[in-house]
Amino acid sequence: MSLLLFDLKRLIKKPSTYLFLSISSVFISAIFFNLYFNFLYLFESGQQFDSPVTTITVSFFHNINLLTLLLCSLMTHQVFSGEKETFYHLLKLRGVSSWKYLLSRYITIVVFGLLLLVPILVILYFLQTIGIRDSRYLLIGLLGLIFQTCFYSALCLMFFVFFKSNISSILASLAFGILLNFLPVLAINLDNSLLFEVFNYLSPLGHFQTNIRGIFKTSDIVFYSSGIFFFLFLAVQKLEWEKVR
Repeated sequence: MSLLLFDLKRLIKKPSTYLFLSISSVFISAIFFNLYFNFLYLFESGQQFDSPVTTITVSFFHNINLLTLLLCSLMTHQVFSGEKETFYHLLKLRGVSSWKYLLSRYITIVVFGLLLLVPILVILYFLQTIGIRDSRYLLIGLLGLIFQTCFYSALCLMFFVFFKSNISSILASLAFGILLNFLPVLAINLDNSLLFEVFNYLSPLGHFQTNIRGIFKTSDIVFYSSGIFFFLFLAVQKLEWEKVR
């Protein structure tokens, strides 16, 4: 707990943390209002939608999926900045458990990642006030986004442990995250239905697309939980290997 509090306090004291959160909020808001005014223009032009507000909600969630991956990667950089070259040495000297160390870093990333949901909560409240018919699109979509944030945070943390360079870590986590999201597209090109089912299950986007339509299944919880544990487990194994070198 003391290590976690130390990480949180250290990040809170960084001015760059607030700059990052502010810029991220501006980007998220810009994506929403761009969608909102585009749909408003189409609606006023005579194009019909079964539920315009629900359509905007689903489109908004869909558009911020990969943005969440990018923001989690940059937030992980914030957590590790200033100690990337020395944290293996610190682990050896202090005798800190690898699991304890990584869980502290992981929770710190998730906490600040969830702060990015604040502007999204404001946007969702706005959508509800203008007349969304079914609030489950908001609630399940938000729940899916929280799980996405936790999943991407674990993925980015793993790459930041595996790579010594921050730039390499960011690029590798983005590349792997994008690859995971587009696995179903690869399966479609291979024209294999079984492979499509497997790839679609392994894709965060496949689960998130279900969530933003108001459906959250047990298989989604299993996928996110397994992915988080798998990424953290690999990161711990890397740390343990470095400690005995």
